[in-house]
Amino acid sequence: MDIAFLTLGDPTVYSTYLYLHKIVRKQGFLAEIISGIPSFCAAAARMETGLAEKDQALHIIPAAYEVEEWLELSGTKVFMKAGKQLAKVKKKLSEKNLDGRMIENCGMRDEKLYGSINEIPQEAGYYSLIIVKEQEDVQ
Repeated sequence: MDIAFLTLGDPTVYSTYLYLHKIVRKQGFLAEIISGIPSFCAAAARMETGLAEKDQALHIIPAAYEVEEWLELSGTKVFMKAGKQLAKVKKKLSEKNLDGRMIENCGMRDEKLYGSINEIPQEAGYYSLIIVKEQEDVQ
């Protein structure tokens, strides 16, 4: 019998599947991880922005935890699954005078794009991702 576990994004990035994979393997079953498109890459493409150029660092951050220390890092910061912590993340960004763009439900029918921190609502769904760039691209 073959079984598949589908996940949004890539199963190796903040995915529930990793926990299940370890359990399945520990019980002696064969299991294979097949790479997907990471949500932060899909989101950047939808926003038509790069994530890292030249010597810029890229930080992928779980927004469900303390974010203030991460804001001190240079480079691009991607806050994953920001929905429940949205008000807190927005407040911290405002305090640091940082701007960001958000996508909610990337690639889904109810996808929403927000072009600045001021446009982002106080609440959003679980699949909300914020990209904070150190310096916007000059076009």
